[in-house]
Amino acid sequence: MMSYIKRVNCIQLDGLKCVLAFVAGAMALLIVQYVSMTEATQPSVLSAVEEVVLKPASLGLLARVDTGAATSSISAQQIEIYKKQGQDWVSFKLSHSTLDETLALHAPLVRYAQVRQASQPEPVMRPVVILSVELQGEVLELEFSLTDRTHLNYPLLLGRNLIGKGWLVDINRR
Repeated sequence: MMSYIKRVNCIQLDGLKCVLAFVAGAMALLIVQYVSMTEATQPSVLSAVEEVVLKPASLGLLARVDTGAATSSISAQQIEIYKKQGQDWVSFKLSHSTLDETLALHAPLVRYAQVRQASQPEPVMRPVVILSVELQGEVLELEFSLTDRTHLNYPLLLGRNLIGKGWLVDINRR
């Protein structure tokens, strides 16, 4: 901290003025450090609906933010599990009424998620993949469960696995 504080020639000042000058300089430095640290650690705020860019396809999608969903999900049809170099992979088609085209995607299978839905009496198992998305200028690697969302308003749902990465939700924000 001393290297950032301009040295005051204490010989020219009496002792109290010298101490006050030092304390004022130290406080200014601490304030600057606090402000920059606070700005860097402020969580980003999500609205109820966010625009997301699916990488590397650079496909812009609208996503519904759902704090009740543990894992994010993406609209997927023709889901097929296959082996590639001894590892399970998933191929699927991203298709939705809000999209102009169908996009074929492939990703390693990470796990299966057990999902409970109000519309179904029993939980269902869904394949989960990691996809790269850009949200508010930040590129993130997120887990997405694969499910048919064509009957829903949004092709993506952002769940608590995103919110747990330091994002807040303000449903009144537009």
